[in-house]
Amino acid sequence: VVILAGAMTAVAGAIQAMSARRIKRLLAYSTVENSGIMLLGMGAALLALQGGHREIAYLALTAVLAHVIAHGVFKSALFLGAGVVQHATGTGEIDELSGLARALPGTASVLLVASVTAVAAPPFAAFVSEFLLYLSAVRFLTVSPVQTAWVGVVLLVALALSGACAVAAFVKLYGVPFLGRARRAAPGHGEWRGAHIAFAVLGGLCLLLGIVPMLLVTPAEQAVQQLLRFEPAALVLHRPLRALAQVNLLLAAVLAVSALLLGVVRSRVGVRRVNTWNCGFTQATPHAQYTGTSLVEPITLVFQPSEAPGQRHDPFMRRVYRPASYWIAVGASKVRRIQHGQVHWYLIYIFGALAVALLIEFVGRR
Repeated sequence: VVILAGAMTAVAGAIQAMSARRIKRLLAYSTVENSGIMLLGMGAALLALQGGHREIAYLALTAVLAHVIAHGVFKSALFLGAGVVQHATGTGEIDELSGLARALPGTASVLLVASVTAVAAPPFAAFVSEFLLYLSAVRFLTVSPVQTAWVGVVLLVALALSGACAVAAFVKLYGVPFLGRARRAAPGHGEWRGAHIAFAVLGGLCLLLGIVPMLLVTPAEQAVQQLLRFEPAALVLHRPLRALAQVNLLLAAVLAVSALLLGVVRSRVGVRRVNTWNCGFTQATPHAQYTGTSLVEPITLVFQPSEAPGQRHDPFMRRVYRPASYWIAVGASKVRRIQHGQVHWYLIYIFGALAVALLIEFVGRR
């Protein structure tokens, strides 16, 4: 149940993030997606413990806790950048923004790093935690019996599908507001000095935790050792991490050298601008550019129910899909009442969930 809930949460969150039209809403749905990824790892760890595969449980739980740390770092950078954009432009609507990289270079830089981290690309922090989740999924396929091998398949499919949708969402988040020509007047406010320090710290951590993965994994590993009272052989975790650190360091060095060479070439040779053949299109205007909605529309249409004439009388659509969608929406609207923005109630919810978990553990041990 936990694994399936995690898979649905991760994929649905990524799809909603891809469809979101406001920056902070996109980031909120991205948090939903990452929560689903964490649920996937927790469910895999619980099933591995039940089947006696403690090494797989160790891997999965370490990946979950490492992902919590990585997510805290890159999501802080993303929300900070989103706040700077909204303060500078007065709006958070993605479709109304473009060409901000020139006016907000620091924000553009940190959002680029944080966005690449958010999609778990190397050599950044989230790649390490998701690599461990992929590794635990592969271990499920190769070590566990056929009855539980489906867990590895669900993990791989959910991680791949949510990751692909997350890539589209963050290409939209960065590419539309920061690249291209400006759709509106220059921002009325620039970046404040304190933001540059925060940007440097958070962006540096995203890279450092990927290049030196033990900084990310060691705290998580220590917590898992205390929880499971088990320490696996170095072959399970440390050897893959050493290989991963070498690959990430090499990739970071290649990126740094490439950027340095590009800067040297541009400073010495300069940039030559010439007119190209434009197929009769005389001048590009800001309104002829992609908006965020149009950029991801070919993908979002895939996840929308079709209304083609031949499918209007489809019995599955009429008897299963639409009634289920209706009752899920009704139930969600009822549950939404507990999401009212009052922090003290959220703390009570957390305390209650913790009390119930401790009670279940106490009764189980007796």
